[in-house]
Amino acid sequence: MAAIPPIEGFLFKSIPRSPIEAASQAAIGMVLDVTKSAVQWYIKSFIDGAYKQILGLAAPYTIEWTAESLDQNSQMRQIQLARIWSGLKASIPQILIGDTGAKNLSTGYFPTATAYPLASGEQAQQVGLHMSVDLAIHLASTDETTFDQLFTTLNLIFGSLANLGPGRIITPAVINVGQAQAGRVVGQWEVRLALTF
Repeated sequence: MAAIPPIEGFLFKSIPRSPIEAASQAAIGMVLDVTKSAVQWYIKSFIDGAYKQILGLAAPYTIEWTAESLDQNSQMRQIQLARIWSGLKASIPQILIGDTGAKNLSTGYFPTATAYPLASGEQAQQVGLHMSVDLAIHLASTDETTFDQLFTTLNLIFGSLANLGPGRIITPAVINVGQAQAGRVVGQWEVRLALTF
């Protein structure tokens, strides 16, 4: 019997063969989500947050930019910033953060696994993952000048201004979100930005 080719536009994944494999697939999705959220926060911290003045000194045209929703009387220029296509509105300019996959860098079976007893007599286990996530940042603009400004701004944010801002390691403490985000437990994690962009 000839193999049936997959339907165009769909990605088929084999069914997990064990609970460990199922947890691993769910963990990768969580890693991608946390990484893209951290990078989105990082970019927004320069466009609207605590590091806006630093960016404004290096790129004065960004002073009028905002990633927040605007009313019609505002003199600011809205920059759409999203992690998924459905988060974008029809207006541009836009910055879309996507991923191109993740690679497990952990050595051994569970290199950072720890176990501790609970008051109920049961045992809880915590497993650490070390992964490399490749991101793709897409820019959209109606004119070449705005596109060049967006590109230059991202080069500044991830390049020479990175050490003047929040640094290259993003954690929940840096973002100051505590342990809950969007109604779920975030846990302990850190995102380390690449040294080159």
